Amino acid sequence: MPRQRGLDLQRISAAVERPGIDPRVWASLAIVTDFRVDPEVGPLADVVTLPDNDEHTARLGTVYSGVGWGLYAPVAVDDEVLVVAPSGHPDNGLVIVARMHSASDPPPAEAVDNPGDVVLHVEDGANLRLVTSGTGVIRIGAPDAAEPLVLGTQLQDTLSTVLNALSTHTHATAVGPSGPPTNAAAFVTEKAKVDAGNLNSDVAFTSKAP
Repeated sequence: MPRQRGLDLQRISAAVERPGIDPRVWASLAIVTDFRVDPEVGPLADVVTLPDNDEHTARLGTVYSGVGWGLYAPVAVDDEVLVVAPSGHPDNGLVIVARMHSASDPPPAEAVDNPGDVVLHVEDGANLRLVTSGTGVIRIGAPDAAEPLVLGTQLQDTLSTVLNALSTHTHATAVGPSGPPTNAAAFVTEKAKVDAGNLNSDVAFTSKAP
């Protein structure tokens, strides 16, 4: 669908230009009508700005971005968003800088029940991916926590250490898959070591309160 032309802001500016008057529109509310991720230019959203109902394609802003890395949180059709126009001219390209909760898009219950907390509640059916590169690790917990959760290359080392200790200090015996009796703990431990060696960043963790 061709983009509808909005008001000619430059002509209006020339017509009403006088001290104290700036007719440019710097920010507008908008409704998302389509969303996609272009492999070359990144996330793009088709939006209808309010109240003029003009159609535009906007880039999706983020607070953290770089070559192949960054913070990505998609928008969805019918989301209410805030778009800004660089230099006050929509023809320069709009940028989505925020999405808002409203009566039709209420905040998560955790935020309502705990207004002083920082809450990240991922949309139903979507995944939360925390990915590092190289030697980077993911740390979860307070800096002075007794047992902070660390995800990454250290995970395999930690599991190997625990499994080695288990093999060394356990002396139960049982019959192996074939042949003479073997150390049951060592047999299980060796299998677990192989599994630990196959671990990668896609490990899923669950926890249960004591």
